[in-house]
Amino acid sequence: RSSATLQLEGRDIEVKLGDPDQRSRTADEIIEAFKAFNEETRIALLDETARRLEVDVPHQPPAMFASMTWDQIRQCTSTGLVSFGPHSLTHPSLPTMSSEDARREISSSWEQLKVCCDAPVPVFCYPFGAYSRRDAMIVDDSPMVGAVTTEPRYSALDPFAARHGIDRCAVARFSYPDDVLHFLQVVTGAERIKARLTAGRPAASI
Repeated sequence: RSSATLQLEGRDIEVKLGDPDQRSRTADEIIEAFKAFNEETRIALLDETARRLEVDVPHQPPAMFASMTWDQIRQCTSTGLVSFGPHSLTHPSLPTMSSEDARREISSSWEQLKVCCDAPVPVFCYPFGAYSRRDAMIVDDSPMVGAVTTEPRYSALDPFAARHGIDRCAVARFSYPDDVLHFLQVVTGAERIKARLTAGRPAASI
C-alpha cells in the first residue's frame, strides 16, 4: 500500500509513501508525534503502522540502517576526525520515563561509552530532542559537562561553562543540513538574520 491513515491519541496522520519527499515528510510527522509516548506504546504503534501499510519489517535491520559496531566506532575515532558522545541506551523519550529509568538511560550510556570508545565527548544528546527539567538536572548531576537539544538556534561561545548553570544542560544546536545552501546559511550566521527578520526585528540589530 502507498497510503493509510493512523490514529494517534485522537489525531489522524496521513501516511503517504508515494515518493521520497512524501515518505520523508511522513516520517518526520510520525517521529514528532511519537515523542509523547513511552517505549511500549511507541513499539505497538510502529507494529500497527507496519500492519496497516502491509509492510514486512525484517527482524534485523538491513546493512544501511544497522547500528554501527563498537569496532567501527573505534575505527572512526582513531582517525582523529570523528568523535562520539552519549545518546542514551535505548533511545527513549526521556520525559515519559520514571526518574530512575531516565537516570539509568543518561548515566549508563556515558559509562558504557567511556569503556567502549576512545576519548568520548562528555556532552549528552537528548533522544528525539525531548527532555524535561528533571532530565537536565540528571545531566547536571553527572560527570558530563552538559547536554544539547534539537532547538535550531545559535548558542553561546562557551555553552558548557560552569557559569551557565543548568542552562549548559539544554544547549541549542543546528542539525547537520541535508543541502549545501542550508549548511552555508548556518555557518555564516545567515540563519540568525533570518530569525531576526521572521520575528520582525531589524537585521542590523545583530
